[in-house]
Amino acid sequence: MASRRLAQGLVVLATIAAASVAGAQGQGPEEPTLLDHAFFGLDTDGNGRIDRSEASTQLNMLVGAIFFEADRDADGVVSAEEAQATTASMPGLSQALGAVTGRMTGEELDALEGRIGLQWGEPITAGEAREAADRAVDELFVLMDRDEDGMISRRELHEGVRALLPDRGRQTR
Repeated sequence: MASRRLAQGLVVLATIAAASVAGAQGQGPEEPTLLDHAFFGLDTDGNGRIDRSEASTQLNMLVGAIFFEADRDADGVVSAEEAQATTASMPGLSQALGAVTGRMTGEELDALEGRIGLQWGEPITAGEAREAADRAVDELFVLMDRDEDGMISRRELHEGVRALLPDRGRQTR
C-alpha cells in the first residue's frame, strides 16, 4: 500500500498538487496564487506555457529529491516501509495525495496505476520512478492540455486543477 501511495504521488506531483492544495484561485485574475507561482516555476523559458520537456525536467528533479529522501538505507530501492516513513514525514505530500486520490474510485486508481506502469506493493528503483514520472507527465498533458497543442497554459492549469479539486479551486491563497 505504501509503494502504491508513493507511485500515486508521482501523478499528484505532476499535477502540481502542492499548489492545488493551497488553492487554485486568488482574489482576482491579476493576483498571482500559489498555483501561478508553481506555473511560473515550471515555465522555465518564460513563454507563458509549459511544454513536456519543462514538465518532465522539473518533475524528475522533484521525484529524484523525494526518492533520495525516501531511500533511507541508500540501496537504490525504496521499499514499502521506506515509502510509508517518507509519506508520514511529509505531511504536505500526504495532504496532496489525499486531496486528489480521495476523489478517485478504486477503478480509476487502478487504471491510473496501470498507465504509469508500476507494480503496487513492490519496491521501486530510481529508474522505475523516473519512468513513472515520465508517464505521469503524459497523464498531466492528457488531463490539462485542453487544446492539444502540446503545451499547458496558465488557464489550462487552473481549469485542470479546478476539475480535479472542485472544492479547493474556490479557495484563496
